[in-house]
Amino acid sequence: MKRPSTENVEAGLAKKAIQYMSADKLHEYCLQFLSNKKNANILVDLLNQLKKPTETPVECLTAIENVFIEILKRRDMTINDGDNISEAECQYKEWLRNCYEDAWIKLASCLQKGSSDCKLQALNSLFHLLSMEAKFPPTQEKKKKRKKSLFPVTRLKVILESLSLSSNLSTDLSKRFSELLNYKDVVSNLWLALESLLKTVCQQQPSDKRIWNILLLLSGLPKLKKGPDNLFCDIKNGVPEDKVVRAAVDNVWKLLAPWQYSSRTHQLLLVVLVEHMMPQMDHAIYLTDYFMDTLNRQECEISMLALQGVFNLVIKHNIEYPNIYGKLYQLFTVDTLKANYKTRLFALTDEFLRSTHLPLVLVAAFAKRFSRLLLVASPPDSLVLLTFIANLLIRHPNLRFLSHNPSGKDVDDDVYEECEKDPVKSGANESQLWEVKLLHQHPSERVARLARSISEDLPSAGTRLM
Repeated sequence: MKRPSTENVEAGLAKKAIQYMSADKLHEYCLQFLSNKKNANILVDLLNQLKKPTETPVECLTAIENVFIEILKRRDMTINDGDNISEAECQYKEWLRNCYEDAWIKLASCLQKGSSDCKLQALNSLFHLLSMEAKFPPTQEKKKKRKKSLFPVTRLKVILESLSLSSNLSTDLSKRFSELLNYKDVVSNLWLALESLLKTVCQQQPSDKRIWNILLLLSGLPKLKKGPDNLFCDIKNGVPEDKVVRAAVDNVWKLLAPWQYSSRTHQLLLVVLVEHMMPQMDHAIYLTDYFMDTLNRQECEISMLALQGVFNLVIKHNIEYPNIYGKLYQLFTVDTLKANYKTRLFALTDEFLRSTHLPLVLVAAFAKRFSRLLLVASPPDSLVLLTFIANLLIRHPNLRFLSHNPSGKDVDDDVYEECEKDPVKSGANESQLWEVKLLHQHPSERVARLARSISEDLPSAGTRLM
């Protein structure tokens, strides 16, 4: 008799794929297991439904979640101080704990490798189990050894690890994770979990995809706000002290900083650093050199984001940055108008140039720079640039001669040196804003009207157009 080939055997095994239970059958099995310890093997059958994360139906994840939530509530795995239980009972509780750990591994695998719906359900199931574990710890520690925080940080670390390894962080999954970060206990312990994850797993250079996933998750952090704290686990001592969180944030940055970043991940790193890490860092001032080095990079968008970090240090920590206005001036190029983060740059520039005590020759250079960019700007960008010019002339009335300077040079013999990096040496104060006059007949009525107002009837000082 001819023996079947290896390929045929494998094909036969493939046909014997997991037979997934219907929702009704899963519900029936859950009730049978929870109602009688003699049905213990049913739990093994339920866990086997999660063997293949890429195929696991959502109903199987929900069933496992419901079973273990009930187990935790009933404290079926817990051995309290002074409990007098039989050896068989002790072994059963130990077996349940092992099954619980297996459930976490399988659910985490579904979070990493499952379908979009499966990942979303796995995330919800893991967080529900985390919350229940915080309220009903499966291992009861002695009171003298009990930790200050009862939040299961190690479980949050497992969730973060699975998300960071995911091949696809869908919009729905990222959105749901961001919603969970609105809880004070989750967002505070996130930094402790991430610190632990980066120390143990990411000691060497991770893949660009994994870096992106980690930063994408952090970019969903909520803005710091005052007010009553919403707690996900609703337990005492579930939120670590502020000094512990701040130290963890500092350490997370120290672990992130040495990695090599692509342009895309570097931009997201700067967004996370400026918006979510700096406000919670004890030693943000130590970022000065990093931002200075980053600001000198040739990439427009990276320099823009680094500028925001510099601005925060200047305003909040009184750091003196050499030639900051020169760096800001150099950022305004044709490429700036195409950049993703140009809105941030415009907002920061408005803050930097708001002072009425700036040297007129410096302000004139910015006004001329904006004026020159009008030659290539789209109508929406033209409106922003014209508004900047108007604001500068309103704040500095002595510069209004730029808009109608009889001695200023016209198009053919303009003395303005566009390639000069030092704004003070650009010759802008001897020029005029002829580029604005070219827009008096612009097809966009809004652009044309604003351009004419700059040349003819600019509002008096104190009126703000932006």
